[in-house]
Amino acid sequence: MYSLEDRNGTPIVRVRGEIDMTSAADFRSAIANTIERTKGRIVVALDECTYFDSTAVGILVGTQKKIPGRLVVVVPEHGVVRKIIDISGLGRIVTVAHSIDEAVTEI
Repeated sequence: MYSLEDRNGTPIVRVRGEIDMTSAADFRSAIANTIERTKGRIVVALDECTYFDSTAVGILVGTQKKIPGRLVVVVPEHGVVRKIIDISGLGRIVTVAHSIDEAVTEI
């Protein structure tokens, strides 16, 4: 499930649950809709995501290519999503924050 939020003018795509092949189209649409609404930073919050596969990694890589330097991904310090981010090398491609507050204010 995805929700769109706003914090201090920064749009946030919040992910709850799983991102896999069956939900990837909705995830891609949520990000695309957010890109259309802003010229600034976009935060994708994965802190409540319970599963994250290579399809989701590809969507985030593609997003980074579309909006270089504007994508910040919130990832918990531990857990399956963090492991996938580390193993895939996604953390070297996109900016990673540990909390929404950090993503919005410090990065």
